[in-house]
Amino acid sequence: QQFEGEYEKNAALDTTNIENPDTDDETLLISNALVFFFAGFDTNSQALALCCHKLALYPDLQTRVAEEIDDILAGGPVTYAKLQEMKYIDMFVLESLRTRCLFDSHERMCTK
Repeated sequence: QQFEGEYEKNAALDTTNIENPDTDDETLLISNALVFFFAGFDTNSQALALCCHKLALYPDLQTRVAEEIDDILAGGPVTYAKLQEMKYIDMFVLESLRTRCLFDSHERMCTK
């Protein structure tokens, strides 16, 4: 398998020990995303759920996000460089996280 750089090589999914070698990369990616969402760290799954909720509430934003993905990927593979080109999605995620705090309480207390 060819990689664009060291980062892509390190981030590649190792499928050598999988019982069904016919499993495609998309299925593995979706499986890992679901594990990340349901069994992952609480803040990560909350952030992902918040973004999905915002997309469901605002179909116009959902359309714009989907258009950006289609325009940048253009049917090609997902690469780190292409992810870096997705400026609208980056702004969408940051704005979604800005509008709602994921932490309801803080362990530190101001004493002065």
